[in-house]
Amino acid sequence: MTVSLRMRSDVTSENTSQEDLRKLVTKSPAAHRFQTLFGVGLEPFVGKIREVFVPPKAEGVDFEFAAGQRTAFLNLVDPSTAVGSIGPFTFESANKAVMVPDDPGASHSDRVWRRLASVASAGISYREPGLRESLHIAIRRDGANVHLDREGFVAQLDGKIRYDPKQVINHLSADLLSDFAPLLVSSLTVKDDSGQTKFQGTFAPWLEVNLPGSKRMDGSRRGGTEAIAGFRLFGIF
Repeated sequence: MTVSLRMRSDVTSENTSQEDLRKLVTKSPAAHRFQTLFGVGLEPFVGKIREVFVPPKAEGVDFEFAAGQRTAFLNLVDPSTAVGSIGPFTFESANKAVMVPDDPGASHSDRVWRRLASVASAGISYREPGLRESLHIAIRRDGANVHLDREGFVAQLDGKIRYDPKQVINHLSADLLSDFAPLLVSSLTVKDDSGQTKFQGTFAPWLEVNLPGSKRMDGSRRGGTEAIAGFRLFGIF
């Protein structure tokens, strides 16, 4: 059994071999979610691994693309980019997108919330719809960042995408704070002899803002804005 207490993640190419980083990627929940969503593994797209994110950061990997794999990766994440042409005719891929772009264009009413949520993302940012754990992918010119957010904020209702402003604030405190204020966030992990996680808890500051008209736990509606600050425990128990 292995017990580790972390206040920041430092599993990078500067202190860990590429072989060991690849082993960590194969066990990452983000890689497993990628396989589930797209039906293919993450490994063929991965060249040099820059960092593997472990708690207290949102788990995942930052990597440079393997040679010639950027276009295939982008087309997989965003099928609308897979455009071909024959003479004067143009056609688009019929593949269905499973991710939602953070920047939908200036005409969308929730663009401000989307851009606020992706402020720390480098490159083109995409998210899996879901209000709990959800995949987040940011694609740069030379590589990508694939990780599993603890707090999602993209709701899908009747085929339409809605961004929940309350959940955006939850995401900022639950997922981004560990990147910018690591000393405020700590994580305890217990693994068995085979490397399987038996317990993983992350303790982090929490900020929640409830708008007028939103429901309380007892079913009543709030008459004004209510802010709640404190600490929250995330993880596998």
